[in-house]
Amino acid sequence: MSVSSAPWRIAATAFSLLALACGTKDPVDPVVTVTRTSAAGESCARTADCDASLVCLANVCSTAGTTQPLEDGGVVVVPPPGPRLSARGESCINSGDCASGLACRPSPSFSTGVCDVTDFGFQPTGKTCSGECNSAADCCELPVGYLGHASCEALGKTILDALGGTTVAAACTNPSTQDANCFAYATYCACGSNTWACTSNRCVYAAACQFSGITTKGCADTSRTGVALVSHCDTAASKCQPSPVMAQCTNPTQCETLPIVDVPTATCHAGECTCYQSSCYRKCTKELDCAQGYTCDMTNSVCTPQGACSTNEYCADRFHNLNYECRQNACVLTCKSNFDCSGTGTTSGAFNDSICNSAGVCENLGCSSDNECAAASGVKMFCVTRPTGTATGGARSAITDGR
Repeated sequence: MSVSSAPWRIAATAFSLLALACGTKDPVDPVVTVTRTSAAGESCARTADCDASLVCLANVCSTAGTTQPLEDGGVVVVPPPGPRLSARGESCINSGDCASGLACRPSPSFSTGVCDVTDFGFQPTGKTCSGECNSAADCCELPVGYLGHASCEALGKTILDALGGTTVAAACTNPSTQDANCFAYATYCACGSNTWACTSNRCVYAAACQFSGITTKGCADTSRTGVALVSHCDTAASKCQPSPVMAQCTNPTQCETLPIVDVPTATCHAGECTCYQSSCYRKCTKELDCAQGYTCDMTNSVCTPQGACSTNEYCADRFHNLNYECRQNACVLTCKSNFDCSGTGTTSGAFNDSICNSAGVCENLGCSSDNECAAASGVKMFCVTRPTGTATGGARSAITDGR
């Protein structure tokens, strides 16, 4: 070996040693591979990347017994290493890195995932806080703020001040008195045995009528919880319901001589209405024309409950999610696991009361008792068996329109 060739051989030897230290194949013996795991404080993607006595937590190899900060500002004590599978809250690349019963879920703060539970341990109750009543007596209550009154006592005082008399009953007995306040008092405060009916846990006005609207011998326009009711009196049947003449259209042109089905005191003007399921509705041309919670069915020009559908494409477009499908005329979020419906509140978003049911559809847990129920307005609701049926049949007129 010449002296001039020595530096080259020394450099080659150093490069070979460096390659071995970095875990690459030795150029002399390509079968030998040198690897190493991360020490405490070094980075990791899963617990298997760390030395045997360490665990991977928040992408850092940590020693058992020490503490590490959490995303929510708290701290966690690093558990013993145990098996080389990540526990709940530890890092992972795929679900195979997680211990039994856990799955690797995306983490919003790290490039790798986090192991979390796969079974939330809950089952839907099959009930919902949608019941207005369990009996007709539950319907006899003044709607919040109805006609500007906070209570039956306040409503009664208004009647006495306006009509005179010593009692509300006496003040409202004059046959010529067509008074909305008198009607409201009789309907919600001094109900008779036939004033209301509780049908499928919904309040239905059952008293006989002679006139449409909220007037003496008229029709209630809202239930105690604020749900809109049919305020039209079918005088032939003496019932508050759409009359047969209101369900005879076959095309929008015919509606120009017919009343609007859910606004019976109004008649359709030329070009104002559409004919939907043989009834005349004020048509919509965009979602803004419809009430809150409704969307404009552009095919039929009628407002329908958000989620009502006829195709999967509509649901996917409506909710900007391909996992939405149209089932029984309602848009539902399909799922294969609970994680498709909700996070757990620990590593993958807040738990939102939704789990994957046996039909592969995300379903809210539901209620277990009446004590869990309250409407947005704060009125008492009842925990009842989830209503069956589809989202169709809930069409309504546009509240306004624009050009």
